Amino acid sequence: MLYDSSKKDQKRILLMAIALMIAVSVIVLGLTLWMLYRSNFEQQVESLRAMVREQVTLIEAVARFDKQYSQDALAGGARAATVQQITEAYSHLGGFGATGEFVVGLRRGDKIEFLSEFRFPENGARKTVPLTTERAAPMRRVLNNESGWMIGLDYRGEQVLAAFQPIKELELGLVAKLDMREVNAPFMQAAASALGIAASVVFIGGLLVLRMARPMVQRIQRRVSNDSALCLNWHRMQWSLSMPPATSSWSIAARKRCSVIPAAT
Repeated sequence: MLYDSSKKDQKRILLMAIALMIAVSVIVLGLTLWMLYRSNFEQQVESLRAMVREQVTLIEAVARFDKQYSQDALAGGARAATVQQITEAYSHLGGFGATGEFVVGLRRGDKIEFLSEFRFPENGARKTVPLTTERAAPMRRVLNNESGWMIGLDYRGEQVLAAFQPIKELELGLVAKLDMREVNAPFMQAAASALGIAASVVFIGGLLVLRMARPMVQRIQRRVSNDSALCLNWHRMQWSLSMPPATSSWSIAARKRCSVIPAAT
């Protein structure tokens, strides 16, 4: 009985040690990935905002030049000449990264009109949408004279990370955006790889703990087995001699080990 109880306790301790290893590994891994993700996310935001600022500065410089020197270049005047140049430039650029692109738009009454060519024209993307639509959230905000960044739906209805800024010289809006899938993809892959490595390390660590603990467990088991045999022999001797436990010449430690309470005197 003592042997079985001790064996169960030993197994419980080993399992708790392995569970603790797993918990610590998961917590450390999760915190590390989260901090790396936040750092990369902030870098992506700053990169998009810097791209938008640079593009707006360049476009406004071209607009001022055209206003001074290209009034008669097109029927619509200098503004039309500048808009044509930037829309053609972004159409030829195509985008950046796997899903990134610049989008130029303007407000006509209660509608948003996109001037640049879409990089992803599928999924029912339209060149003109109501200003109240749930889609094109970054463009809606920039045409309300806001600047900054956000996570929201683009003209396709896809979740994107976007930076935006008004082009005040032309009364247009410029948006630079990336699909959130592209932003998250490296960390999803890294998390899967890290979890696999952590699982392997925990498994190997568990095997090492079991191997290192086995000699100690065996010594404890032998001691418990010897104590059980000792107590059994003692009780047999007491029964055969009809000697009360309290008058036994055995040590107090032996009586405690065998869970014997001395008789009251």
